[in-house]
Formats: sequence, C-alpha cells, structure tokens
Amino acid sequence: MPVASIARGVLLLAMVCGAAAISGCQLAVGYCLSSYSSLCPRNTSEWGPGTDVGYSEGVFKAYFQEFGSTRWTFDKSTVVASGGFGHVATKYKQPDFKLQVQYRVQDGARAAIVVRAADQQTITERNAYEILIAGGGNDATVGSITGFPSSAPAVLSNWGTNLVEIIVEGPRVSVMINGTVTTDLEVDRTSDGYIALTFQPGAGGHGKLVLYKIRKRWLRIGERAAISRASPVNSDVRLHRS
Repeated sequence: MPVASIARGVLLLAMVCGAAAISGCQLAVGYCLSSYSSLCPRNTSEWGPGTDVGYSEGVFKAYFQEFGSTRWTFDKSTVVASGGFGHVATKYKQPDFKLQVQYRVQDGARAAIVVRAADQQTITERNAYEILIAGGGNDATVGSITGFPSSAPAVLSNWGTNLVEIIVEGPRVSVMINGTVTTDLEVDRTSDGYIALTFQPGAGGHGKLVLYKIRKRWLRIGERAAISRASPVNSDVRLHRS
C-alpha cells in the first residue's frame, strides 16, 4: 500500500476519533474505527462492547467518579482500594449490560458491586441493588443482593483471585462467582442506573480490594442474555429465555 494512502488512513482515523470524543461518546482505545458505528447506538452514556476500564488510571477515572474517603490507587495494571469508606460510580447511567470483575480482597475488607443505582453519590438499599463480593470476614452472603436470598453460596478463592460476572437485563439480575450462579432473580427497578464499586475497610481500618479486570459491555437492542450454570467462567455465550 502506498505511503500516501496509509497517511490518509491515519488522518481519517484521527478525525473520526476526534469527532466522536467531541460528541461525548465514551470510546475505548482500539475500538474507534472497527466498532465506531456500534459504540454510540442509543445514547452517549453507553460504553463500547467489551470495554476494559481497569487497566490504566486515565481510563478508570474517565468512567468512574470517586465518592467518600476510600483511596483508589493504581499499581501497574491493577486498581487498589484502601483506607476509609467510599465508592466509585459511573459518570453516566447504564442500561442493560454485562459486567465482569476480577478481584482479590485482603484482611477482612468488605466490597460490593452496585447496579441500577438511582443516585450517583448517595447509595442505599432503597435506591440501588448491592451485590456483595466480599463480606468482611463473613462470606455467607457473598454473591447475593442485599435484602434478597441467594440461589447458592459462592465458592471463593482464599489465596487467588475471584471472578464475578453480572448480567442486568430489564428486571432480571444474574450473578455468577467463580462459575457458580449465586443470584438469578427479578427486581422492581427495571430502568437504567449507575454502576458503582463500594469499599469498607476491615478491623482497624485495614484491608484492601485489588481489581485486576473490570470489563463491561451493553446488551444490544433485541438481545436477551442469561447466565447458564453450564457456561465457562469467561464465556460470552448468549442464551435465550423462553
């Protein structure tokens, strides 16, 4: 391919990415040209398909806003939460989505993923659904939504990392931790809402939440998705409900 053609292609890519950024679309590096048409299909609050938001400080802070006294620091490709009580929340409300978070908790800290939050700053049981991923030393309710019974107990890794997969589709919230479906139920709040990660330190203010991967994609219009008990942990298989 002639050098001039390559140069024109690079210039076009820069113009497309620039125009998309000005319009407010949240574009992930690597998806600008190949997935541009699918990144902003309905509104500018949706992330692109399979967007990784936990690998760099700049990308993480572009999607999340910090609240409270928790310190969110960055060590190579991980995000570490420590210190006081707090959370991060997406800057825009999210419609139906699929979320994967790979994490590890140290020294009795408590952590949760919040979905369908009506308020970005103040999160309560009445305006959001809290999915516990670390119980502060009490893991009996990990994988459940606060206030709802779990389908099965989560089997957590004491030394390695854990992987939680969450699918939110209309009234349905499904949770799978390390291959076990812990929650699969329908809730009252079916519209969009903020996604948040909450942190509470363990005894004496100790403990950390280490995030290795935060990967999210929205469910496309007309798509129906569900977690299958037979699905591999890292699968992206789409199943249909009857």
